[in-house]
Amino acid sequence: MVTIKLFGMTKMLAGNQGSLSLALTNGRRVKDLVELLDGGYPQIGELIHKKKVLVSVNQEIAHEETEIRDGDEIALLPPFAGGSPQDVETDRQLRSRVAQGLDVPTSVRLAPSLAAASLGSQFEHPVIQMMIFGGDTV
Repeated sequence: MVTIKLFGMTKMLAGNQGSLSLALTNGRRVKDLVELLDGGYPQIGELIHKKKVLVSVNQEIAHEETEIRDGDEIALLPPFAGGSPQDVETDRQLRSRVAQGLDVPTSVRLAPSLAAASLGSQFEHPVIQMMIFGGDTV
């Protein structure tokens, strides 16, 4: 039995459950898990197939062949953006980088506006923090 943490749209598609417990009986890889999700939660499975939701195993982005063991932490990570900067100086620094044509992390470039970039610690999952902060977790 494995437990899968759900966030955002995946939580909503699973009837607002924060997690799912599933028995992996026909294999122990991420692709087996996705196949199981296809059967019980086809909309979530479709999002994974379309790469709109990432699978994380033990706080690292997983691939189809990644093995899953009992006790592993599995999470489904939907796309994210928004929130509000918790540090105004950080927001100013990012605006300055954009104005100078310097590189800005992809997650910030994908945000709808720089002022709404996800810079706070409201995202507690380490993989989400890694994606927001470019490898550093808080």
